[in-house]
Amino acid sequence: MASPLVTVQSALETEWEALTPPDRTAITYRHTEGQDTNKGFSGDRVFWFDVPSDGTATDERGAVMTEYVHAFVARVRLISAGYTQRTLFNRVANEAALLIRAVDKKSENTWGSGIINVITDGYTTERGKEEVILSINIRAFTQETD
Repeated sequence: MASPLVTVQSALETEWEALTPPDRTAITYRHTEGQDTNKGFSGDRVFWFDVPSDGTATDERGAVMTEYVHAFVARVRLISAGYTQRTLFNRVANEAALLIRAVDKKSENTWGSGIINVITDGYTTERGKEEVILSINIRAFTQETD
C-alpha cells in the first residue's frame, strides 16, 4: 500500500498550482521534477520536492497502524533578474507568505486518507546570480497502515 506521504505531495502540487501569485499573475506556480529543469525566465515559480529527510514513528497501535511525522523540503525558484534589492525583498516575503499560508490554513483531516495534518516549519533562501531558491520546510503527520 502506498504511503499517505505520496498523497501529501500530490495535494501540495494541486494547492500551489491553483494559487494566484501576488504580482506578474500570468506566471503561475508549476511543479517540476527538480532544480535542473526550466532555467532562466521560464523557470520562474517552478517548484519541486526534495526526498523526505525524516520519518519518525510517534504512535504505534499494534500491528494495524503507526502514526509518523515526515519531514521534507519544497523548493521554489524565484527569478531575481530585473528586481531591485527592495522589490526582491518584497517578492520573497510575499510569495513565501502565500505558499506557507496555503499549507497552514488548510484544516486538519482535509488532506486525504491517512493524512492527519500538514504544516510548514519555516523557510530559508539561497540567492544565486539570477534567482532565489525559497526552501520551505514541511512536516506531514500521517497514519500508515499495513
